[in-house]
Amino acid sequence: MSCMEQYDVVVIGGGPGGYPAALRAAQHGLSVALVEERYLGGECTNYACIPTKALLSITKKNIGIKPSEAYEFTKSVVGRVRSGIKLLLKKRGVAIHKGRAKIESTNIVSIDGEVRVKCSKGIIIATGTSPISIPGINVDGEYIHNNRTIIDALRERSSSINSILVVGGGPAGLEYAEIFSRLGAEVIVVEILDRILPMMDREASSIVSRYLKKLGVRIYTSTSIKSVERINGKIRTRIGGERVEEVDMILLSVGRRPNTSNLGLESVGVRLDEKGYIITNSRLQTSVPSIYAVGDVTGQPLLAHKAIHQGLIAADNLAGRSRLYRNDIVPSVVYTGIEVAQVGFSLSSAREKGYDAREAKIRLGAVPLAVVEGVEYGLVKIIYDASTKRVLGATLVMPHASELISLISLAILKHLTLRELSEVIYQHPTFSEAIGEASLVGLGEPLHYIR
Repeated sequence: MSCMEQYDVVVIGGGPGGYPAALRAAQHGLSVALVEERYLGGECTNYACIPTKALLSITKKNIGIKPSEAYEFTKSVVGRVRSGIKLLLKKRGVAIHKGRAKIESTNIVSIDGEVRVKCSKGIIIATGTSPISIPGINVDGEYIHNNRTIIDALRERSSSINSILVVGGGPAGLEYAEIFSRLGAEVIVVEILDRILPMMDREASSIVSRYLKKLGVRIYTSTSIKSVERINGKIRTRIGGERVEEVDMILLSVGRRPNTSNLGLESVGVRLDEKGYIITNSRLQTSVPSIYAVGDVTGQPLLAHKAIHQGLIAADNLAGRSRLYRNDIVPSVVYTGIEVAQVGFSLSSAREKGYDAREAKIRLGAVPLAVVEGVEYGLVKIIYDASTKRVLGATLVMPHASELISLISLAILKHLTLRELSEVIYQHPTFSEAIGEASLVGLGEPLHYIR
């Protein structure tokens, strides 16, 4: 070991959980070292949230754009976001170390076995997750891809992406299905469960399915890939029983595993669950009180905004505040052309928790802007307690659902009622009016909606 550095806090991982934690700790006047093995911004900035949104944006705005042009735009966006994160960290005085971290003790972290960092306050682990494959179908970065290799394929195989098979009907898989459809490819989606978006509202799943099929995407549910072989520059796959498809590429979007191996967690007593995720309490402390964990490495939901929120909470608690994390106010979003956003309880989960839950639902035909934009088939569902009218959750299926779901998160956080939601002044014409109208439906006072 060449040297020992001293800081108040060491953050392991520079993604959406780690870098906000480092920034917040520095705001508290603490000295901070951040260790990142690959790229600042982590999975979200470099391989997931930002690239997919860039690709969705550029392919919607530019019909007929070449994959290589979409690649260049996306790489430019990723580079700018990553540079911004680096600038923020430097301006706040955070020491950035590139390398692999290993926890040697409850207050010492080594970096690539060369530099040792001692911390007086604590450690925040934000190492995220990595994509998994399917047994027998290995990612090669040429014909078979995951989210870390698929973007480069837009450049390297720009002229030969005429068809793609997406394995996995979750949010990421469906966003890529839309992207490649807009790039002119034939797209097939295979989902092993009985519907796409299986963890979200069933009606929302059905709406997105119809939307993608209108784009020409073929969707097969309750089925899986049985075999894969390369033939004459193509991939021949057998889907389910007898269906055979030949495609140019396969994208695997089938799940992730936590990056917890070789971190030294076992040696210091940090407990993991049966899937390898780090177990934390509501303060985001691990089984070792001076070691915190945030983001994907703590388990579901695997979302960047959850990681950011947790990073801030962990840093605040390490600095002496007392904040608790709540999983029920974390929204889930699908950024397809008709967006889906969901937060809090569903009707069934609320009833399982003992609430006398009800559902206030409207189709978007009651909202003039939805008529203007031709999305009357969208919907809003608000879940509420029958006796108190307290808001418990919601599902939005509409353009800009990702922007509007935060209003429902706030309602859940502050224990707001349908009456209070209905008294908000919603700009006209906007999609936000659907939330007010659904609230009135729940109160039995619909204004623009006839049951």
